[in-house]
Amino acid sequence: TAVENEGVLQKITLFLYRLSLQKAKCVFFQNQENEQFLCNRINIQNRRVLPGSGVNLSQYSLLDYPSSDHIHFVFVARVMKEKGIDQYLDLAEYMYERKSNMTFHIVGACEGDYEGRLSLMHEKGIINYHGMQSDVKKFYASSHCTIHPTYYPEGMSNVLLESSACGRPIITTDRSGCREVVNEG
Repeated sequence: TAVENEGVLQKITLFLYRLSLQKAKCVFFQNQENEQFLCNRINIQNRRVLPGSGVNLSQYSLLDYPSSDHIHFVFVARVMKEKGIDQYLDLAEYMYERKSNMTFHIVGACEGDYEGRLSLMHEKGIINYHGMQSDVKKFYASSHCTIHPTYYPEGMSNVLLESSACGRPIITTDRSGCREVVNEG
């Protein structure tokens, strides 16, 4: 069954971690939740939680905030269920039906399951799908807020770090790799 297969996969994964970390002098983690998860299963003597990942501030620096009354949101991630795309698309549709003054942008490579839905919603004007982009700064520059509704296991979300460095508010989930970027209030 799927549950049995998941248990076997977890045992294999832990075995590989034990094997690969045997001679490690120090193991670094990007957040405390990941540290606790692994260290509760594997004895790791010398470990550190990094005080955050980072972004190159010469590439991602404070941007002028858009002056438009029309609000632009941006989702920057692989378009997949675990990154919260369903919630983002549902929100875009909800606001579109209410004739809001909001535009919802999506930047990222699309998994096959979503191609049809994105295409249809883009054609109707519910979203603007931009596909995979090598430079996302122009999307941060034109957006008022980044929405990152992920429930994917993040180490530290680069999208949230980049958005914050550009001076954009962020809306995200309360999970490891995301909550460390947010200073509530």
